[in-house]
Amino acid sequence: MKITTLLFLFLMSGSIHGADYVSDEINHLLNFVADTECDFIRNGVPYNADKTVSHIKKKYAHFKKKISTAEEFIELSASKSMISKKSYFIECVGQSTQTSKQWLLDELMRYRASNS
Repeated sequence: MKITTLLFLFLMSGSIHGADYVSDEINHLLNFVADTECDFIRNGVPYNADKTVSHIKKKYAHFKKKISTAEEFIELSASKSMISKKSYFIECVGQSTQTSKQWLLDELMRYRASNS
């Protein structure tokens, strides 16, 4: 094989594994949302975990071609309304309200740290 062919195959294998890693992170975040007892606030209205996951999955399907990192998934699918541009929030019993973006980024960092 030519060196360029070997290099191409090497780069492609890295891309494939990278895509798997991103998919694992996104699936973890979706499961994290599904398992929460916190309320997800969209445009001032609270939603439970089931409705939230359904909503995020619909947005993910819409933006999937633009998403190549878990951070992009959070930004495009789970952080703000496409229509009103208002941030989404998370309300958990006994905790301060925070943006869903920060809540998910914090969980992503915990997930990455536990898998490194």
